[in-house]
Amino acid sequence: MIKLHNMTKIQEYKIEPIYASGDYGRQAIILRNKILSDAKLLPEDSRTDENKWEWRNFYQNVYIYWYLILQDMFEGAFVASMADNTANENAGWFTNPRKHRIHLGNADDYKTIDEYNAAVYNKYFDSFFNFTVSSELVNKYFIEAKTTYKEGKYYCTACALFPIIEHYSRLLSAYSSEDGNFTQRTALNAILERIPKWPSVPSISIDYFTNEYRKIKDFMLENYYKHSKQEDPEPQFICRHRLLHGIITRDVTASDCLKLFLIIRSFAYLERLFVAAEKLIKYNSFTLQTEDRLLFGDEEYEKIIAELLQ
Repeated sequence: MIKLHNMTKIQEYKIEPIYASGDYGRQAIILRNKILSDAKLLPEDSRTDENKWEWRNFYQNVYIYWYLILQDMFEGAFVASMADNTANENAGWFTNPRKHRIHLGNADDYKTIDEYNAAVYNKYFDSFFNFTVSSELVNKYFIEAKTTYKEGKYYCTACALFPIIEHYSRLLSAYSSEDGNFTQRTALNAILERIPKWPSVPSISIDYFTNEYRKIKDFMLENYYKHSKQEDPEPQFICRHRLLHGIITRDVTASDCLKLFLIIRSFAYLERLFVAAEKLIKYNSFTLQTEDRLLFGDEEYEKIIAELLQ
């Protein structure tokens, strides 16, 4: 049995009671600052038991940090479930996470949902789409797309946004060339299956988060990635095939582009969930390995691992 060590410079963070929405996020900020400070106290030599405890507590705090981040994300999904967004989603406006939904005056002052939402996102464009795509090259294209949008070049913007969406499809589906030909349908369905689940996160939050993504996926496949021939009537929503093959017969609008920007924002949010899940598993593993070394000793621990790997 390992006894907790109370004489270390780095102490394990204790999660405070959660009373209100946002408490997970607020504690994550506090813990992040603690981790950055504690990193300066970490001993270079981790061979002694005293130093192992420093590293163990550091790893555990990083694990707790990502746990708080995940809880905050799922809490946001649960809070969002209290409001109905059906009318917006039917019109292609997917705002995920919805807890950051921005309102602009009285919606009755606008004739259509598209007109109202375009006014909202145009006013707050820089703040709402102020995120970075993880790929440096793709992020450069994303910045260019935002620039052309502000210049009113909506056709150019839409042509730039679809490849960014497909970048996320490949990334989040963990697509490999060994998997055969890449298709959006296969990739988007694979992403749905990869959304992680944890016993420590209420299933209602995970289910809601998953259903939100499923609605986005279904809308994309039914509209943006629907096959369309030249002689077919122009669909209500922009179609990638018609756009990139030069058979679109209407102007691309600001609303068309903003809806695509929101899809990318949703994917960026989903990527953050995947990263948080990966970090959670990684630092939990580091913590457990360090505890095992304290329990068995380095030499015995190495023997146990070697036997398991035989």
